[in-house]
Amino acid sequence: MSFIENQLKVYNVATEHTRLSVLFLCFIILLSREPDGFFNPQFWAEDGIIFFQQNLILGFPALFEPYVGYLHLIPRLISYFSGFFPVTYAPALYNFSALVITLLVINYLFSSRIQLPFKPLLAIAVVLVPPDGDILMNITNIQWFLLLILILFIIQDKPNTRNQLLLDTLMITLIGLTGPFIILFLPLFIFRFIYICRSDYSVYLLSIALLLALIQGYFLWQTTIELPPISEAYNNYGLEVLVPILAIRLSGCLFFGDYLSSAISNLSALKTLSGNLSFGDYVSLAFNFQGLIGLTALSIILPAGLLILAVSKPRKLPLMALLSAFTHFQVPPLRDFHWKKYSQQIEQGEAVKVPINPDGWFVSIPSRVP
Repeated sequence: MSFIENQLKVYNVATEHTRLSVLFLCFIILLSREPDGFFNPQFWAEDGIIFFQQNLILGFPALFEPYVGYLHLIPRLISYFSGFFPVTYAPALYNFSALVITLLVINYLFSSRIQLPFKPLLAIAVVLVPPDGDILMNITNIQWFLLLILILFIIQDKPNTRNQLLLDTLMITLIGLTGPFIILFLPLFIFRFIYICRSDYSVYLLSIALLLALIQGYFLWQTTIELPPISEAYNNYGLEVLVPILAIRLSGCLFFGDYLSSAISNLSALKTLSGNLSFGDYVSLAFNFQGLIGLTALSIILPAGLLILAVSKPRKLPLMALLSAFTHFQVPPLRDFHWKKYSQQIEQGEAVKVPINPDGWFVSIPSRVP
């Protein structure tokens, strides 16, 4: 064996050890930040009211049921396959699936086809950036982690084997049909072809991204966004609330941290000062102000900023992640609603109204007794 081959072997072994060590560290961070996700599995929001409930009622057709205007294929698949197990285990299976997907996203960052410096720091940032608990360890918000792979697709090298190409196709298809991000990031796939790599592979990625964007765009165009009752306080909300959520999730929390982002978005405080600002006024202000910022950040500023920071100033991205993460490191404990008790009633086909986290949310299961 030549000296060069020996050095390459040593380097590959060291890289593999680094990758495994980082994955283990990310697992420990998730365990520390969201212990209830491991030891007290509970449904979180749409985990129960949408994915579990609709899978129980609709079965396989629920895979293609849009929610808030777009498809959620990966959470739907998790819910569908979890349906083959006893209902008692559903929250634990959902949480475990979210954990596995999060670690797979981190693992993908170490691909030899992705040329980025300081990969361990960037990987750790993935589990440190989320400032609160509603994004960790649940399938409802797993799309926020999966969108990172879409960004990596923009800068990764072309595949070396047919299996890699097939895996790329499968991943972009599943992720593209999970969340609206394939539409928002479509300009970056064009950017890849024009400025990064003019190759058949870039054309292939752009073609698939365009097809998936058209599919999600069709559902967004056709679907009237009206949610089923989720709590005693809110019956439905529309796109005017979804857009500010996207804004604070991506543009706010990443660049400004949790506290400042919350202060910017909490325009309801004006109600206390003026005494005449209704909820409708708040929604309008949020949509016009933060919604515009959010859409701009989603489609241009955020992806471009991540790429520029990762390539030119890689130390700053982990630093921002740390500053944001330590504002709220550990997630507040989830309330235990004793899912096992309700699951027995569900398996018997009884009609039941099940409270879930966050407080005020519930799952309504109709009677299935013949």
